Amino acid sequence: MLDANLNSMTVMGINAETGTEKQLSSRRWFRVGQIAWMPDESGLVIVGTSQSWITYQLWYLSYPAGHAQQISNDLNDYGRVSLNRGRQKTGHDTTQPVE
Repeated sequence: MLDANLNSMTVMGINAETGTEKQLSSRRWFRVGQIAWMPDESGLVIVGTSQSWITYQLWYLSYPAGHAQQISNDLNDYGRVSLNRGRQKTGHDTTQPVE
């Protein structure tokens, strides 16, 4: 969900049966890209950036506690994340930095 006043985003969950919205974490990002559930549903992997000038990195958001932890910290600019439920393997697309 984008907060135009703060120019930041947070992650929201929506109950499919009732339509009730719930903020999943107090953590705010400058932008959030793709989000994927962990295969065991213990949390989410998020592609996001904390500042406009920082590349998109991978974050883990525990569920239901809502603790956010950055799990990548490199020069790659992550675009998408996919989680393979059968092999417990994480894949991602990156944009390599120009050298």
